[in-house]
Amino acid sequence: MESVQKEVPEFRRAQGLAYPVPGLICLMVMAAAQGVVRGPQDLADYADTLSEAQLRALKFRADPETGDLRCPKKTTFTRVLHKLDDNLVERVLLRWQDQMLGPRQDRIVIVDGKKVRHGRVEIVNAVDSQGRFLGSVVTQSKSNEIPAARQLMRGQDLLGKIIVADAMHTQDETAEQILFEGGGDYLLTVKANQSTLQKNLENLFVKQAFSPSAQRADPSNEAGAQPGPVGDSPAGLPGGHAQSGGLSGSPLGRPLGETNQAGRQMAQGSHLFGEQFHSGRTPS
Repeated sequence: MESVQKEVPEFRRAQGLAYPVPGLICLMVMAAAQGVVRGPQDLADYADTLSEAQLRALKFRADPETGDLRCPKKTTFTRVLHKLDDNLVERVLLRWQDQMLGPRQDRIVIVDGKKVRHGRVEIVNAVDSQGRFLGSVVTQSKSNEIPAARQLMRGQDLLGKIIVADAMHTQDETAEQILFEGGGDYLLTVKANQSTLQKNLENLFVKQAFSPSAQRADPSNEAGAQPGPVGDSPAGLPGGHAQSGGLSGSPLGRPLGETNQAGRQMAQGSHLFGEQFHSGRTPS
């Protein structure tokens, strides 16, 4: 109630303050925790079960004529639910949840849309693998849960998280948002209606022949055996026999004398490096 009092403004006239907003929100949280989730009438029925001590703790005011503490009715809940800033209330409740449960540790974010029975509305929710509530977005009229899910994920910390969703969200834009905007990974379902993608994925798990080297592909070579003495390749190719002076054949378009000179310099440098390494000195 302290958090709600600080952050959620009162929007009603003075005569409507028999049931202050902080108390009404706390009553709704209490009702939801006990399975009351079907709307204003059920909230009013739940309020009738509260004791006077509970109503007083919620700061509900007494009837000036009888002195009895009153319970909010269906019209009160309907009016308040219609006028409240959903995003503001959600932020307050999420901070309160963090105070109660501690920081989040779960890396899983499950995104799923559900139609509210008798409410003619669809809500996309995010929860972790333990069922901890992370946020929700109402699907806009004449739309579906795909853009609602993207809006929901933009408000989440996805860095290092794994987002899990059903086949409806197996979309390029959604995957790119998770990877490039959020810094997370995804696990999305693929069904037969995305035939090309499904076929590409199936091919990844088909056992195929694999040749790690040209020598291994030659059936005449035994596994683990050297295919031939080093230097049997034709002149000018890696592994070719050294020509006179310890150099390989002249590369195309290069005079042999120039190649020999460069080879002597490389040989001298290798000899120098070997001496320094053997003596423990570090080459410059």
